Amino acid sequence: MKVYRASDLTKEELQRVTARPRVDFSSILSTVGPIVEDVRNRGDTAVAEFTLRFDQVDLGTSPCRPISDFPNPSLPKDVTDAFDIAYENIKTFHDAQRSQP
Repeated sequence: MKVYRASDLTKEELQRVTARPRVDFSSILSTVGPIVEDVRNRGDTAVAEFTLRFDQVDLGTSPCRPISDFPNPSLPKDVTDAFDIAYENIKTFHDAQRSQP
């Protein structure tokens, strides 16, 4: 996987790596549309069924805990640095998309 640091790229390089590929959404919508409609109509029940179907996770038996129940982890500096770089790159990518026609 090629890794880029947005702050190190020229404007042209940034435009090249942030350009979105063209996708034929009509084929995707025929698959996703009925799922969205089912979730809209049946709510959490449909979400649980699709989660089991696609992710093999049974939400009825999986323990759900609020995020506040998890300890504040102590991560090595290289890990937190990697998160910071990823955050900046993702933010830059999406900011650049907003400015594209």
